[in-house]
Amino acid sequence: MNAQVLNCKISGSFKEKTDYEFAHISNPETKKNLITRINDGKFNFTIAKPLEIEVCFLYFDKDSVSDYEELIKKWEGVQRPKMIAIEDAKIFVNSDAKTSVVEGGEFNTQISKFNQATRTRDFKIFLDVYPDSPLAITLLRAYVILLKMPEYYDENEPSVLYNKLSERLKNSPQGMKIKKDLRL
Repeated sequence: MNAQVLNCKISGSFKEKTDYEFAHISNPETKKNLITRINDGKFNFTIAKPLEIEVCFLYFDKDSVSDYEELIKKWEGVQRPKMIAIEDAKIFVNSDAKTSVVEGGEFNTQISKFNQATRTRDFKIFLDVYPDSPLAITLLRAYVILLKMPEYYDENEPSVLYNKLSERLKNSPQGMKIKKDLRL
């Protein structure tokens, strides 16, 4: 018997005419960059669906730079990417990647809520709703970094946020590292 690979489809469209010719999905962990051509303001990716959450970044460009490091250098300070999860999704692009609207997928919904929590620095709201999400660990890692900044003040007791994690995440290697970093 052969194992069947499950694929997901990420499709998108620009609201208005665009000069971009290529859409890129880049993974900062693997340093891989997937590229597809934009035709008539539309783009499509068919990607093997990961078993766990895989967070990547969506960029648009006029050329098909395939090297991850080269792409990041090229766009550093010029274009802000859109964080997306690799799962079935539709992306509606206003003018750039960052302001795109992503519809579809459990993790993309969580990413939207994650971004809101980091913007407002109201981490409790995200952790109340998604205590077992892999993004909860990412959120607390960001919180640990903020706590190390002398100008950052937070009225939350670090243990309150940590204790909102599910037992599974608390006992994971990342959860135990965060506990150590928070000196709990």
